[in-house]
Amino acid sequence: MVELTEAAYWGGTMVVARADCMSASGVLNTGGNVGGLIGIPIVAYLSGSGHWTAAFALGAVFALLGTLLWFGIDADKPLFELPSKSSKLSA
Repeated sequence: MVELTEAAYWGGTMVVARADCMSASGVLNTGGNVGGLIGIPIVAYLSGSGHWTAAFALGAVFALLGTLLWFGIDADKPLFELPSKSSKLSA
């Protein structure tokens, strides 16, 4: 089910990052790998203890948290302002 949402993450990253798309995609990919690194031992522990409901509930909570964080992104607002070419300092 998670794979169905990946296109929106990558597309959203391209729209928000614009010229820095490659760097932002690297950060997005790294974040996904870190999530897997942290989540796998937790789910292994919970499922090994017979707490399957808690394992799925924890995954659902983090998926909803990620969704809420995406609502805070404004694709029309740049992350930072680039200096204009006319504002160069003269020596």
